[in-house]
Parts: sequence; structure tokens; C-alpha cells
Amino acid sequence: MWSLRLLLVLSVTAFVLAAYGTGGSTANQNCPIVIAWLPSELGAELKDAREALSAVVGEVFGRPVEHCTTTT
Repeated sequence: MWSLRLLLVLSVTAFVLAAYGTGGSTANQNCPIVIAWLPSELGAELKDAREALSAVVGEVFGRPVEHCTTTT
């Protein structure tokens, strides 16, 4: 359980750092944020973590969030 929380915290931190490290450029607010997952991360046991991360990222950036696998 703690590993899922750690994954969530690290992912959100990475997204925030990436967003503020763009030099002040603005993105299209209707353009979705795409989170790519490895096929091994798409199991049912990680579904809650993916949904929580999606909710946090969507709330922080005020944009829709889409999920895809690295194979698509």
C-alpha cells in the first residue's frame, strides 16, 4: 500500500515540476494531459492508484486527463 502512495506522490511531483519548468509557456486548456502506463501497470490492483493520480493531476492543472499504454 505504501508503494502505491509513493508512486502517486512521485508522479504528481514530476508532473508539477514538468509543468512549472516550461518557462512560462501556456498550454491549451482544452488539450488533455496524457499519462502513459506500462502494460504491467494496467492490472486491476493498480486501478485505484491510476484513478487517484488522474483526479489529482486533473484538479491541479484544470485539464482533462487521458490514459494510454506505452504500446499504443
